[in-house]
Amino acid sequence: MSVAALPQELVRLIMEYLENERATLHALACTCKHVHLEVMRVLYRSMTDPDGTRSYKFLLKIRKYRHLAQLVRVYRSPDTTNTSRGSLWGLIRRCLPLMNNLKELDLLRLTGNPLKLLPSLPKGQALPFQLQKLYICSNGHEEEVTRLLETQHELKYLDLGSSARELKLSHEACPNLRTLHAYVKLARNILQGRQVIELDLKIGQIGHNSFYLEEMTRSLSEFEATHVRSLSIDNFFSRWWNDLDARGIKPFPNVELLQARETCISHISQIAPDLTKFPRLKQLVLSPSRPILPERYDEICAGVSLYLTKHLNLKYIDIFWDKPRLYQRWVDGVLQPGLIDYAQVFNPQGLGIDFLSNY
Repeated sequence: MSVAALPQELVRLIMEYLENERATLHALACTCKHVHLEVMRVLYRSMTDPDGTRSYKFLLKIRKYRHLAQLVRVYRSPDTTNTSRGSLWGLIRRCLPLMNNLKELDLLRLTGNPLKLLPSLPKGQALPFQLQKLYICSNGHEEEVTRLLETQHELKYLDLGSSARELKLSHEACPNLRTLHAYVKLARNILQGRQVIELDLKIGQIGHNSFYLEEMTRSLSEFEATHVRSLSIDNFFSRWWNDLDARGIKPFPNVELLQARETCISHISQIAPDLTKFPRLKQLVLSPSRPILPERYDEICAGVSLYLTKHLNLKYIDIFWDKPRLYQRWVDGVLQPGLIDYAQVFNPQGLGIDFLSNY
């Protein structure tokens, strides 16, 4: 039996299975109309290739054959520039209005430093898609990004990358936002009036800069973060936690999962006092930039038992232990045999906590 004689549902499953075999898919596209339609749906569903030239050719194709643009669900800007003739960002801007069914847009990589990210539209007109996920760097493009966000009523996930300048959003923008990755000052404005459940907070290196420390403390004191259940933070310095505590401010009273992405873990005893700022904490994930050195295994294990297991609600402790991304886990203070990978740390089917299942 030939592929063309198979039921449409089965042909679709076969094409899905061959998603990463692009040469095979291109060959199958030439067999018959029955197969061609399903191949095109798979080939043009997403463009995440990091190569600028291949991304440019993809955009040229969907601009010429506009029915293909309707198939695109995911688009990611490439890591490299276009080596063929033509402006990559100019073509991106021309093609975005054609992608009516786009659900995920990633414009974090601004290769070539474009003057504009998004197409110019007549006043009152919006791009035709409703995104669920958006990754974008707004530095220097604040007005463009703000206009886009004001129209994205189904957006659930927003990553603002290295953007540090504030965006002024209306209360009506992004009402369904549940996950946010942003610098502190930027996050402060976006959190207001929105039920963000997962927050990845970027603070950067404070060092001994008292002015920057005061700025961070002031921004955190103005947070509306009572909905946040999962908090990831890149700087866990006790200095600003203590400053907030002295003012009677607890910006994250309902956090149940805390991930600390410090450069290194100096001593477990320095972390323990800060956990009291999270009265409902159930899971602690320590993710230093490098795994724990073998000569520190005994010290870390002893520190966890001595300092961290006394927290009233803390059930799971996970620490980056070995490459590539393997973690050591404690459950109710008991060291678990073997290591688990990073996905299992946050796997709702395992022992982790699933916050977004109720939203």
